[in-house]
Amino acid sequence: MSVLQQFCSQVILAYNRQNGQLFSDLFTLEDSNSGVMMIRRELSNMSEAQCEQIINSAIENTSHSLAEFVNSYIRLLNNSINFPLTHVYDYFESFYSAVIPVFSSSDSNYLLPFIKTLSTTIVDFAFHVDKTENLQQKQMKANGAARLLSKVFNIMLADRSPLNESKRYGIIHITNLAFKIYTKLDITNLCNTLINNLKNGGVELTEFPISQQVAHRYYLGRFSYYKQQLINAEEHFQFSFNHCPKSSWHNKRLILKFLVPTRIIMGRLPSSALLKEYNLTQPYAELKETIKRGDIRRFNHVMEQYQAFFSHSWTYELLRARCPVLLWRSCLRRVFLLTRQSDEDRVMSYQSCYDGLLAAGEERDLDFYDTENILVSLVSQGYIRGYLHHQLQQIVLSKMNPFPPVNQIRPYIEYYNDELVDEHMKTNQPPTPRDVLTLIEEPEVGAEGQQDEGYGGFDQQFEGYDEYGAYDGQDYDGQMEGMMGDGMGVGFYAQSMAAAGGNQFYQ
Repeated sequence: MSVLQQFCSQVILAYNRQNGQLFSDLFTLEDSNSGVMMIRRELSNMSEAQCEQIINSAIENTSHSLAEFVNSYIRLLNNSINFPLTHVYDYFESFYSAVIPVFSSSDSNYLLPFIKTLSTTIVDFAFHVDKTENLQQKQMKANGAARLLSKVFNIMLADRSPLNESKRYGIIHITNLAFKIYTKLDITNLCNTLINNLKNGGVELTEFPISQQVAHRYYLGRFSYYKQQLINAEEHFQFSFNHCPKSSWHNKRLILKFLVPTRIIMGRLPSSALLKEYNLTQPYAELKETIKRGDIRRFNHVMEQYQAFFSHSWTYELLRARCPVLLWRSCLRRVFLLTRQSDEDRVMSYQSCYDGLLAAGEERDLDFYDTENILVSLVSQGYIRGYLHHQLQQIVLSKMNPFPPVNQIRPYIEYYNDELVDEHMKTNQPPTPRDVLTLIEEPEVGAEGQQDEGYGGFDQQFEGYDEYGAYDGQDYDGQMEGMMGDGMGVGFYAQSMAAAGGNQFYQ
């Protein structure tokens, strides 16, 4: 009996006995594996048609999809040495695609560990090929990997067996891998589809291992962060940070890259010890000082100096949009403390506010109208308590706490149900006047007559400031079993992947 026939016999044995461990061992991709080396030696003396004939005659009566999967594995082994990286990946993608029909059968939950491992591998391999070959947009191999993961996701979601014996037990792992691709490709809007499917399918995150919960909440935080739903984002990031083990320094630092700016905007500044421990002293130590002092000029300098750092985590635009109001508040608070004549003095003139904002570095074309608009904004959002007297060109401050702590202010409304918001906008808005509709619908004709076209819950202490409010710290200890699942050895790209340093959150 040939080596290939013996291999087919072992595959049928593993399939009939539903032996997941034997199945995984048979379909290894390690070049150093003795079985792989023996098969390759035999393949060198056979044509592809001969191999397919042997496999089909041995396995097709058992399962047609299993025979096709074995054929794809043999083709992968035949095309994985001394071939271009993209060529090897295409065969690997076919190999992964061929296992999906096998996994879709009703009694194949024993393949779950193999599918999880193989899924992690295809994502890592796709990222490696895209980076090495500098592939862009539609050419990126990660797109194909995402489509295959969605098929596996649907198979798992459809399994209604008890969780401990169901394919569903791998659904959070697959979802996390899909999230990893979506954030890498900057198509986070697709995350919403998976989130809704998990919710509608009754998947409870708490029933899964804490390691998967941490990764999942991290990606949920990033999804909320991109949508500027900061209350949600803070909750997800804080959970991930609290339950991520202290030994996972890289992952905790990565979470902080999003959690720190989220907390800053919400009025809680990180301690110097925390920033130092996770190598985030620059730029955040200087940034928090500019916000405390209301130093607009220095803030602009820090933002430009570290623009690349902030842009890498999609933080630059968010800080640019949300921090000015904090700077204005801190600046005007300092103006108030420096200019009032007595403890009972509660009045600030527009002139004092104007001079203070200019001195802090506000734009030179600032005028009294701009100053008044800034004051109106701060009062209406709750950053300053008081009222404006337009005729006297002054603001009268509240007797009690005229500059409340920022962490007690919720000046924005965050909508978490986009469908309800859209429905509200359609059904609760006044009709557009007919004359306006006429102007909107009137076509524009071109020249030739054509139409134109302190962080609570962390294991660190955080600083509390009068203008921001103190926040008690607590100690948390989390255990996590492997951040993103076990890796799978793939001999033909293992050396080039080794420099990546193991499983990590997407950076």
